Amino acid sequence: MRRFVPLGAARHLLGASARQVYLKHPDGDFWDQLDDRLDEIRNEAKKLTRGFHHVLTQDQDKHGVKDYVLDETTVDDFQQQVDDIIAVDMATSTASIQDSTV
Repeated sequence: MRRFVPLGAARHLLGASARQVYLKHPDGDFWDQLDDRLDEIRNEAKKLTRGFHHVLTQDQDKHGVKDYVLDETTVDDFQQQVDDIIAVDMATSTASIQDSTV
């Protein structure tokens, strides 16, 4: 069974982040500031992943047999879809912002 990403949510989140950065930094360093903001978001996601991994490991040690290893580097199909949508939405959003400032 395939899971699908809610396109609207990803698009709105990305657009909101880009707008927030643009409103604070409409000058020449917008892209650098946006890159910094996206890096912050990625770092927070990594912290959450590590936290969930820690909780899961503790739970498995206490309550169940640990018969598999969590692979933190491989991206599954669902996550790849999310990443692809964000990349496309980012390009579309930034092009739209650039067009509106011309």
